[in-house]
Amino acid sequence: MIRDRAADLLLRYGERRLLPDFSNRLTWAVVIAGLGLAVTPIPISAVVFGWLIKRVGELTGIEIPLFQFEPTTSDRFIGFGFVLVALAHNIITKRGIPNANHAEASTEQRPAEVDIALFSEFINMFSSNSRSAKLLKNCDFGGMFSTKDLESIDVFSVEWNCPEKQFLDPGLEDKREALRQKCEEFNLLIASKTSPTHNGLQSVVSDYYRAGLWPDWLENDVQVVNRVATELYGQHQEFVGYARHVLER
Repeated sequence: MIRDRAADLLLRYGERRLLPDFSNRLTWAVVIAGLGLAVTPIPISAVVFGWLIKRVGELTGIEIPLFQFEPTTSDRFIGFGFVLVALAHNIITKRGIPNANHAEASTEQRPAEVDIALFSEFINMFSSNSRSAKLLKNCDFGGMFSTKDLESIDVFSVEWNCPEKQFLDPGLEDKREALRQKCEEFNLLIASKTSPTHNGLQSVVSDYYRAGLWPDWLENDVQVVNRVATELYGQHQEFVGYARHVLER
């Protein structure tokens, strides 16, 4: 079993490091011509050798006169030499590929790292357990609430309206900006449809109307603020879930 595993590892290493990279057209030409020179009769190898010279000239742009080469029995050694050169070239180039791939992967990771850091900052400020999120989820704005509960919404609406607070992922950024604009809409409603109460809290229903029947316009104001608060909370939850899906995959 150990011998089989060792053989399997050697085969995998050989496949990865030794076999020519046939995505390279020049490697194709060198290997095919080399094998042709090594295993075919001399007259045929002369034709293959001529084709190789012409093909290398086309790929490199260097004109090589055909009369300089005369096929002999040493062509077999030349053919094997071409194959060995192709294998050596393959080993050298493949050693550099992992580093290139690593650099490319690192470049791809940088935007994700920036977005992860920014999302972490958002969660620290406006998580689902924050006072603002709980206010949006639970409060009936016909009742009373503390303006301190609006802090996360205010900060996100105002301070996150700048390039430094933009996500690099386009889908994530679209949802962030949509959420921020919804916060602005909610803040405008709070500013225009609520007022302080006698105990230092805030409500859509002022002290003047609290003891009696509410007029229709006041009922409508309460419904509008409650509806936008529910929409904002749902949008907040959607943004958090989407961000986790994008950044933690």
